[in-house]
Amino acid sequence: MDKGESGFIEALFVEEPFRRQGLGTYLLCEAEELAKEKGASMGLTSAGDWNVDFFKKNGYLFRGELKDVPKGHDCYELYKTLEAEIHKEDYNQHKTMRMQVNKEDKHE
Repeated sequence: MDKGESGFIEALFVEEPFRRQGLGTYLLCEAEELAKEKGASMGLTSAGDWNVDFFKKNGYLFRGELKDVPKGHDCYELYKTLEAEIHKEDYNQHKTMRMQVNKEDKHE
């Protein structure tokens, strides 16, 4: 994310075997926390129709749409106010994931 009033997530990718385990949400929360530490009050990103639901699930809202870009797909511009409180369930999952990552780092 860039420093300033808003942070832009240029890319966030989780390999197929590791999906549906909360890793993407964990990475997104970490990026949002970093952006807030640098003074950002809004997160921005773009997503294709194949992954836009992930960002919607994590509180991002539509701000623009390009039809048939890339060819055969739609592209969306999304935003999220970063001061918004995290849902307690999401926070607890994020906290648990962070503890597991820290635990693994200590064993390496």
